[in-house]
Amino acid sequence: MLCKFCLQNFKNENALEKHILSSGSCKQQNDIFLIEENKRLKLELKCEKFYNTILKQLIRHYTAIPIDKIFKETEEGLHIYDFEKGNMPIIVHSALKNGKGKKKIYNVNGDENDKKDVFRTVKNQIPLKEEEEKKEIVEKSSLSEDKFTIITEQLSLLIQSLQNEKQYNKVLINIRNRISNMLEYLPLYDYITKLTENIEKVKSILTKRIGEKKAFASIGNALFGLDQRLLSFPHYHMSQIDSEEVERLKKSLELIPHSKEYIPYNKEFVFSHLKSYALAIFPVFNLINDIVFNKYGFYNVIYLPIAKSLEEDPYSYYILVLNEKEIRKWKMDCRLEDLCRELSEELRMYCVVLFRKIYFDIFNDNHYREDFKSKFNILSEDCVQLLQNIKVLSMQKLFRTKMKTLVREKANYIPTDHDKFNLTGDDIIQKQRLSIEKDTDEELLNITRMLFDNVNSKLNIFI
Repeated sequence: MLCKFCLQNFKNENALEKHILSSGSCKQQNDIFLIEENKRLKLELKCEKFYNTILKQLIRHYTAIPIDKIFKETEEGLHIYDFEKGNMPIIVHSALKNGKGKKKIYNVNGDENDKKDVFRTVKNQIPLKEEEEKKEIVEKSSLSEDKFTIITEQLSLLIQSLQNEKQYNKVLINIRNRISNMLEYLPLYDYITKLTENIEKVKSILTKRIGEKKAFASIGNALFGLDQRLLSFPHYHMSQIDSEEVERLKKSLELIPHSKEYIPYNKEFVFSHLKSYALAIFPVFNLINDIVFNKYGFYNVIYLPIAKSLEEDPYSYYILVLNEKEIRKWKMDCRLEDLCRELSEELRMYCVVLFRKIYFDIFNDNHYREDFKSKFNILSEDCVQLLQNIKVLSMQKLFRTKMKTLVREKANYIPTDHDKFNLTGDDIIQKQRLSIEKDTDEELLNITRMLFDNVNSKLNIFI
């Protein structure tokens, strides 16, 4: 179990919970997180109540369903009465102090199809194009594969030579160059695995030759600045990243293993590649552009240019949820609100944790220092980039606007008769709610308190 505030690993959930409650830094961050989460849930509850009130009125006015007879609220509780095709499982928990209790499940059997979204063609809303025949995508990778094989073989020979080579420091420099060259041929996720494996081999050989302490000190010669950061190698904050390393990292990010056909959106895949040290090197939207959008054009987050979705406030965004039997099913994410919230919250927390980790590794605390950016190169560059990303991710309206524009530019989708959509109409309640939404400094003040342990409520480092 990983602590999302300090990235420390724990054996089980109880140990993690005990750590969060007893660690001053993590407890403070958790308290702030819970306050913000409580605010968000209260807002969602208000919207949901308003939404439910409208639905009740619509049901009463336009249907013959006796809604007032189905739900009866009394002093002893809420009574729910059976009705035809009710489709309503009711789960009742008896909560006890230790969190355990009895559970009873009551099912009202009904038509299962009532639960499912109905997906339809949009041929009445937008002209369809012909479905293209599937073509095999040929990668121009034979030369790259040959080069990677040569690098791997050379690296293996160099590591073996450490056993007997007297001038092992020179060998370590050559190892460093070969390892770093691998980066432009592997996705970052895979490169870190290879990097870890090879450094472990180097460490094992050197430990036998010169002892663990000297071996550890010498391994730094086998790592460039970026590699030291990726491994959190001791004193990594003293190193620098040069332009060639940045270019290799760019090439690595272009090697994301995207599918060569339409597949449903997979948030685990997206976050496994987005949540990396690259967030301390590049603007967050550079990474989103490379990772979320399929490089072969098989997008699973799209914009559908239907007439009702206006230029000044486009709403018709969709996520691919199913592709089978030559039918693609798209579910509306109106104005991309859900996807943007998920991306921004996950990535912001990752950036906050990474910033705090770097800061703590340098100062041994997370106390605010007015001149901290001038202390080390990693603080003035990597941490400043993290702060810029945190700011963008914290401003929901700005982030959503940028994301919507990017999707329209990258994935403006013209459907075929193989594409089916669950909805095409606008969410009027959402439209009104988001139209008055504003990004405020309050959120940035809260994030400042998450970054540092000893700041007052008025400090905003993003100004």
